[in-house]
Amino acid sequence: MSSLDLGELITKPFNFLFHDFGYILLYLLPVLTSLVFSVLLLSFGGFDFLSPTTSFQDPTQISAFLVEQLPLFIVLIFIFIIINLIVTTLAIIGIIKKAEMQDQGKHLSVAESFHMAFPLFPKVFATMILFAVILILPFVGIIALSTLAFFTQNISLICVSSLVLLLMIIPWFYLYLRLSLYAQACVIGEYGPVGALKESWRITKGSVLIIFAAILIYVLILFVIILPISLIFSNIPDYAFLSTIINQIVTLIFGPVLYILLTLVYLRLTKKQPSAPMSTPQTIYDLQQ
Repeated sequence: MSSLDLGELITKPFNFLFHDFGYILLYLLPVLTSLVFSVLLLSFGGFDFLSPTTSFQDPTQISAFLVEQLPLFIVLIFIFIIINLIVTTLAIIGIIKKAEMQDQGKHLSVAESFHMAFPLFPKVFATMILFAVILILPFVGIIALSTLAFFTQNISLICVSSLVLLLMIIPWFYLYLRLSLYAQACVIGEYGPVGALKESWRITKGSVLIIFAAILIYVLILFVIILPISLIFSNIPDYAFLSTIINQIVTLIFGPVLYILLTLVYLRLTKKQPSAPMSTPQTIYDLQQ
């Protein structure tokens, strides 16, 4: 029987978030990185920010420009992906360390979180890549089959590839949930890449359904917040862009909750119970003195 409390997994991450906005500041870094590169790519693609209508230039001109500058465009995309992965990984490590300390009744500042994140970065980044490869690998065959079906327009192949894809969804989610604590195992458990994945697989045995339920409820909460905003502003042409901006702000605010949730799951499954709340938050460096 799982030792996880679904109520705690839903409420405590939000409690952590709204008692310490440092989580949002950590999560802000990858968001800002994405925003900066999005602006650069839009400018590169012909988006005129100074225009009153903020519209794209002539599509034919844009297409010709992109064809001429395709190598540079590909390089920019590659640089964006690498930088964003690095910043995102550091932010995730910082959030995990911060949640671990807060669960013990201690306070970790944003600067301290990043200070502790840098030494752990190579190990966590390598584990993240291994995790992604494991999740993508099962789809290599189906992608090849779907590509063949698309080019040959073979109805039988299209049906088979679609059926296989549907049958793979549940096993894929199961695999994702069993390995979802890899970052926590690296950061808190101090495991290496392979060891972290093995540890995540080991400790999540018997707890997959409750982890899935907690993540599903979190996603539904985000959906309930974002959907009305999208519906309201999408019907107002002059303010449609506000929907994207507000959705990004909501994601920025609530994005860290998922990583806090998974950190609490790891701590509970490894029997690390929370300490009594402290009347005066202390930094990790104060506690060492």
